Amino acid sequence: MLGKGKGLKLTNTNEDYDEDSEYGKWMKGNAKAYTILHQTCGTDAIRTIKSTNNAAKAWALLKDWYEGKGFFLIGQSINEFLALSYKKLRDIATFNALFKDLKTKIEDAGLCLQATFYIHLYLKWVSPVFPT
Repeated sequence: MLGKGKGLKLTNTNEDYDEDSEYGKWMKGNAKAYTILHQTCGTDAIRTIKSTNNAAKAWALLKDWYEGKGFFLIGQSINEFLALSYKKLRDIATFNALFKDLKTKIEDAGLCLQATFYIHLYLKWVSPVFPT
């Protein structure tokens, strides 16, 4: 069956269809999925999906628009930063370079944290090896 489980629109060869037909089931499922997307999205996301009434296409548009941007990128950058460990690297030059790169990545993603946050974490991570 064309599109079953993939969100692809079935073609209706018969203008008179009922809810039990494949096309009718697709229409009902698509309407539910699109309604959920519409109810849970903010204003910017609604603008992104208003060009289609196909839930699968709307989801693809949202994915293209938001993946790798905004909260997703900030969260990913923070996770990478917090996973940083001097104990694993055992080389202060490599650690410093990676620390700076990840700090820049967080800032480039749009999150501005106080310098004291970075200083605190840096000292916490290197203090077991450099206790002074």
